[in-house]
Amino acid sequence: MSYNENNEPLYFEGNQRGVILLHAYTGSPNDVRSLGRSLNAAGYSVCLPTFSGHATEQPENILAQGPEIWAQDVKKSLDFMKAKGIKQIAIFGLSLGGVYATVSLAKYPEILIGGGAFCSPLTPTTKNNISPVFLNYAKTLIQKHSQSDLEVRRRMENIEYQLTKQLKEINELQAEVTYSLAEIIQPYFFAQGDLDQLVDPAAIATTVSLFTATQPQVHHYPKSGHVVTVGPEKLQFQEDVLAFVNSLDWTRSE
Repeated sequence: MSYNENNEPLYFEGNQRGVILLHAYTGSPNDVRSLGRSLNAAGYSVCLPTFSGHATEQPENILAQGPEIWAQDVKKSLDFMKAKGIKQIAIFGLSLGGVYATVSLAKYPEILIGGGAFCSPLTPTTKNNISPVFLNYAKTLIQKHSQSDLEVRRRMENIEYQLTKQLKEINELQAEVTYSLAEIIQPYFFAQGDLDQLVDPAAIATTVSLFTATQPQVHHYPKSGHVVTVGPEKLQFQEDVLAFVNSLDWTRSE
């Protein structure tokens, strides 16, 4: 996480209308920084927390944390915004960040007035390639810093074991999200890159059908992959997110 000396998240100060942007698994606030800047330029106060264990050169740091701690990170970002005097917030996330944004909408409806997910595997049945992508990410970092092939093999064996356990925990979180979708009443924004090779783009149709109390907006980006926030259609994506955020009911924040 890019915390400052006071252990606070990256924050772009604006008006009393707040937006929280959550990054992806293995990612950092850089995943959503450009979107955050565009929303801040439109006047919004934007918070970009970092999930514990992320944004380091040691992949084991991610595996030493987990879903419960990351849920606490989200709660801390909400408390951070409330301490700034912000009474209404929209929350979005990329990939795993979108999973947390979604469950938060169901959990904190008194302060979260809308939000959504970008290329997120919201249900445990959504096909994804998270495991091989993480292992490749980890091996790249380890080879960058390790002194021997033996050390690489030793660390990778431990990482594979720990990753299996963590992905099971994430799978349980996805099951929780699946049950919470019917409870979400706020406006909801879906973004999906159609060239996504990490999360199955076709799964979004099934996921949308699980919302019963709100009708999600669904935006497809045909030239974009998984990290739609920085893809070739990022400007259109930013315009779409801004239009959605502008359309929310911010009356209590005036």
